[in-house]
Amino acid sequence: MKKLILLGCLLISSAELLAQQFLQYNTETVYDSFENPSQRSFIRDTTRKFAFNFFFPSITTNGYLTGNVQQTLVNRLSNAQYDNSNLQIGEGKRNYLNLNINAYLFMFKVYLDQKGDQELGLSMKLVGEGRANVTDETIALFNGGRDFGMNDYSGVFNSSGAAQVYQQYGLSFREKVTPRLALGIKANFLLGVEQHKLNVTRSDLAIDRAANTATFSAKGSYYKTGRTIMGLKNPGLSVTLGGTYLYENGMILQGNIKDLGFIYWGDEPSRVSIDGTVVINNFTSGQSEKNVDDKLSGLINRSPSNSKGFFTGTNGLAEASLSKRFWLDDRHRFRAFPTLLLQKQLFYDGITGVLMSHFQYNKFNLSVSSSYDNRNLFAAGMQFMYKAPNFEVFAGTERIIQTRRLASSLMSDKIYNNTAYTGADIFLGMSFKFGYPIESPANSSFVPMGSEGPGFLGRIYNKIFKGSAKKVGEMERY
Repeated sequence: MKKLILLGCLLISSAELLAQQFLQYNTETVYDSFENPSQRSFIRDTTRKFAFNFFFPSITTNGYLTGNVQQTLVNRLSNAQYDNSNLQIGEGKRNYLNLNINAYLFMFKVYLDQKGDQELGLSMKLVGEGRANVTDETIALFNGGRDFGMNDYSGVFNSSGAAQVYQQYGLSFREKVTPRLALGIKANFLLGVEQHKLNVTRSDLAIDRAANTATFSAKGSYYKTGRTIMGLKNPGLSVTLGGTYLYENGMILQGNIKDLGFIYWGDEPSRVSIDGTVVINNFTSGQSEKNVDDKLSGLINRSPSNSKGFFTGTNGLAEASLSKRFWLDDRHRFRAFPTLLLQKQLFYDGITGVLMSHFQYNKFNLSVSSSYDNRNLFAAGMQFMYKAPNFEVFAGTERIIQTRRLASSLMSDKIYNNTAYTGADIFLGMSFKFGYPIESPANSSFVPMGSEGPGFLGRIYNKIFKGSAKKVGEMERY
């Protein structure tokens, strides 16, 4: 139980770190090329050979909190007091928390060869994944017996939650295998930092008002590990695959399978079988939160456990998008780039549809987005980006309304009321290109790199599809 409320606090207290999920699509930034490996980040006769973020982190994440407990948790953090007036005690109402954080600490790319405009990249990022399915009663329990009108409750505390943090070291490769098709792959070696997973399948609460005590019993499981920086005993692997196809009418189809993998947790692993009862004293006192926290932690820690390692999956995603560029003037200064995107979580029920567009004037870009998911959550976002051939910087939010409202509530003492959901996004990133300019053979002032014809992925593509991946450099506009 303690871990569930901590997950909720993590979501709210990390609001200033939350960032975008979709608005970097089709921007051709270095960040975009690592997240969507079939995307290019170099353009012949325009950019230089190397790209680097100089350890300036590019942060992206998405998170939300739904249900009745929004008001309770936000007010607990901002005002140090519970406001459970919207909780429906005794009905087992569900609340959902979701948090994913990606922080690229290192990004480096090199333009390898003109055969397929090959790009090779190295990256290191810190990943956090958290989710919880928690009832109103679970959160209300930490405020003691004030909100429990009956003396006996059964099953309404059944909740679950999981969180894991790991490092990802990636090697990416992108190649244009035909004049219309580009493929990319990013292979990742993972090192786990910390993991927690709690699942309560049976729960009961009996209140003795005369003695000011409550007897709580629960059954379930709890997986956890120690916290480590190196994570050598928590290895894992994942892969991201991507493809981009340009149709004759200018439409661009892009598909990705992202972060499909696993982690083996072998550093201080613990698998706890929860099956016990605790008595909570002073159930209605001003110290009820500490009393409940201590007792529930004791219930988990005293349960039988073993130290055998275990596996967890990473939050794999499947994505498909359709987009097209439109120049709005004859001099090619104004450009619109609308994109329709669908994303599906591979191991969970999350589905999100996104409609967005980039508007470019020379080196300045304004992007807007709207998204809607299967939990009926709507979000509107905006991104500002300055993108020169060899320098790019961007910042924005994908949840303008929610970010503003949450920030205002946390900085004031006003009561926060429930909405469709609570969330916040703030994202930023920057990178540079340097080295020799990439010049096509016809424009080269020195010996060009490589020759026209298929590269490594192009040769594999030809063997599989019996095609001909030649003259890949004929179509430079995607």
